[in-house]
Amino acid sequence: MCIAPEHDGSCRPGFSARFEFQEKSRDARTCTPCECGAPVGGSCVADVLLFSDTTCSDMLISINGIGTEEEICYGAPADSPLAGVRVVFARDEPGTCTPVSTVSMVDGTIESGEPRTFCCSSAEIIYGNVDN
Repeated sequence: MCIAPEHDGSCRPGFSARFEFQEKSRDARTCTPCECGAPVGGSCVADVLLFSDTTCSDMLISINGIGTEEEICYGAPADSPLAGVRVVFARDEPGTCTPVSTVSMVDGTIESGEPRTFCCSSAEIIYGNVDN
């Protein structure tokens, strides 16, 4: 059987086997973020579908091939209320960027856990726990 030590840290008579354990360490390290230059290339093109219902089953109009560079405004048909919109990417090619720094630095520390002390009876150490 094991118990906590007295307030002064000493073990009571009959519990003279003293054990000190360290609680689990906490890894508080992180890596500094990678840095990239401005993205180059890449292309996004979408098909925009307009619907007169919220379940997107009654299509009013389909506008295909809208690129991210376009600033055109497409109007919905005046005689039908617009209730739903679905956007489907026809092309989604992200650009690339060149790393500004090829090294990420480690920041932070590994923090050791708190020490814990237990005082155990010598019978517990010699014979093991016979109750289990």
